[in-house]
Amino acid sequence: KDRTAASGFYDVADRLVTFIPDEKVIIFSSALKHCFKNRYIEASYMLMPFFEDSLRQLACKLKGESMTTLEKDRQIQPTLEKVLIEIEPYINSELHFELMSFFTKGYSVNYRNELLHGLASPSTIIKYTPYLAYLCLRLFLYPDQFLEMWEE
Repeated sequence: KDRTAASGFYDVADRLVTFIPDEKVIIFSSALKHCFKNRYIEASYMLMPFFEDSLRQLACKLKGESMTTLEKDRQIQPTLEKVLIEIEPYINSELHFELMSFFTKGYSVNYRNELLHGLASPSTIIKYTPYLAYLCLRLFLYPDQFLEMWEE
């Protein structure tokens, strides 16, 4: 039964997700499976890097240029806050505010920082991971419509 569910998540993710490399679809599908089984701690630590990288790829697509630089044999990626600043002209102001406040700014949850620096409590992770999963699914499955999701 569990194997069938995992296979189903993989099949959906493999067919519909545009930003995730083929070899990582299994990880994303596992994250979705964890989320649907209310294992939010596991899901959140798997989904956040996917969301951040995919948003960076979307920003590159919108700007028509790479945001990654190579410096002395190392690759440098912009922070999530920088990516959100870069895509601000392309997205609805309400969506921009929502993403900035949810992921990076101290006047709200600052979920990315709390999660990835080990500061989020289990109750915080349980509370906010369904929203992270929703944002991931919207971005991954409907990238063109993602930017319009708060427009009236």
